[in-house]
Amino acid sequence: ELQSFAQLDIRLQGNMIDSIPEALCDIFGWMGGLAGETEFCNAVMCPLGKFAAEGRQTDPDVECQDCNNVEEAPYFGSTSCAKVDIERTGELTSIQRPTLPIVPLVSLYKSCLNAVLLEFYKEMDGRNWAFQDKWLSDESICTWYGIECNSSSSVVAVRLKNNRLVNTRTNGDRSTTLFILPNLEIVDLQADNNLELDLRNIPLDSQLKSLILSSTGLKSLEGVNRAKNLTTLNIAHNMLSGSFP
Repeated sequence: ELQSFAQLDIRLQGNMIDSIPEALCDIFGWMGGLAGETEFCNAVMCPLGKFAAEGRQTDPDVECQDCNNVEEAPYFGSTSCAKVDIERTGELTSIQRPTLPIVPLVSLYKSCLNAVLLEFYKEMDGRNWAFQDKWLSDESICTWYGIECNSSSSVVAVRLKNNRLVNTRTNGDRSTTLFILPNLEIVDLQADNNLELDLRNIPLDSQLKSLILSSTGLKSLEGVNRAKNLTTLNIAHNMLSGSFP
């Protein structure tokens, strides 16, 4: 899924990843050039039995730190040494920590953008968002809370982190709505815990450059490789498990 990206800044700490292919450790364009220069895959994730504040080595001269044993850091990208009681709770208990005619055509285009955002608002329980200034109003969508546009009034960024978004779709359906926006470059929804986004519907001509989905309940990266222009991917503290990617 990810090896096609020559340059990528990725965040993976806080998941339950227990293996990583060596090929991802030697892509020198990753992590600002730090990948491939550090031991093992430390620039991407600290190895088993080690930890760092960000779950990875961020300085060439400061390596990931050792825990007492592998059981205290049983996953790649650990941010602390921890006591493990997976069978009983499935969670880690932290005990140590280190010190995101043109006029009619234009009118139709803007109506389509409006419809996409309104559908997303409905899907994500917009009525109960922490901040929803100007949403559902008649004012330009470019003035709605968390929405940024370019000079052509096309949406280029959606920044709604920590805003109490919750996926209301039934039958376990995952949301795909946002990715319909044709010029979208930045999505920051971190700390909105129950989004269930489906990355498989990212269009092949996507302009997406930055995808910030830490602490959103993400379970799969399937489809992320469709975002060919992606340079920043933050998927820390999610429900990714097993082999990465």
